[in-house]
Amino acid sequence: MDDKGEAEPLYHEIESFDSSTGELVAWVNIPILSTAIDVDFYMYYGNLQCASQEFPEMVW
Repeated sequence: MDDKGEAEPLYHEIESFDSSTGELVAWVNIPILSTAIDVDFYMYYGNLQCASQEFPEMVW
């Protein structure tokens, strides 16, 4: 989330997904993590009309 509390996309790479079990292995670049406060992130999926937002070049 940005300083206004709005969600913003995170760079990510999907390593694998098994549609029969729902198992997902993904790498996500979370810019700021803190041990002092909770950090929430959300994953959206299941919309076949939405194009992939993967950007692996920015994960590593």
